[in-house]
Amino acid sequence: MECGAKSTQLIPRPVTHMLRLTRLARSFVQPTRTRRCVYTTTTNSLSNDAEVFGNYNIILPEEPFVFGVSHIQPLRPISSHIKRPSYASVPPTEEPKGNGKIELGGEEEAKLRDAARLARNVREFAGLLVKVGVTTGAIDKEVHEYIVSHSAYPSPLRYLGFPKSCCTSVNNIVVHGIPDERVDTSRFH
Repeated sequence: MECGAKSTQLIPRPVTHMLRLTRLARSFVQPTRTRRCVYTTTTNSLSNDAEVFGNYNIILPEEPFVFGVSHIQPLRPISSHIKRPSYASVPPTEEPKGNGKIELGGEEEAKLRDAARLARNVREFAGLLVKVGVTTGAIDKEVHEYIVSHSAYPSPLRYLGFPKSCCTSVNNIVVHGIPDERVDTSRFH
């Protein structure tokens, strides 16, 4: 883009805070410099950019809000024959083994493909459970039972202390939500 040219982008070309400070400092150090490049956009305010994303309301839990995790049910049982990852014991008893690489065409690749196939099936199964009125806690229970019935360990369970077998997000909450029995009743009208 040439100096003085206007951009048709909604958001101007990203320039870090430090880069702006460096340019500002150079303009004071080199007073003989007469030409400065300033990038502008065709929009004059961020309010025009906000319209692109639509309108939404912040979702807050019902009062009285329960702080902490005391409302979360205890961990679901897992049969002793199912192999557990090192992080499943509290505190972890061993460091992860291996270098994170697998040899293609061997037994490790076959295991990875089986795990990926089961992950796809679990995702499809969980998708069938998502309906109006079904809590994330109920989805977690069914997903947990489905995974365990296939002699597998639900990876989110106990990972960095996570207490459930799947992560859920409701509506515009972009987090790894902990499933529970509360029902989100927010709506767009």
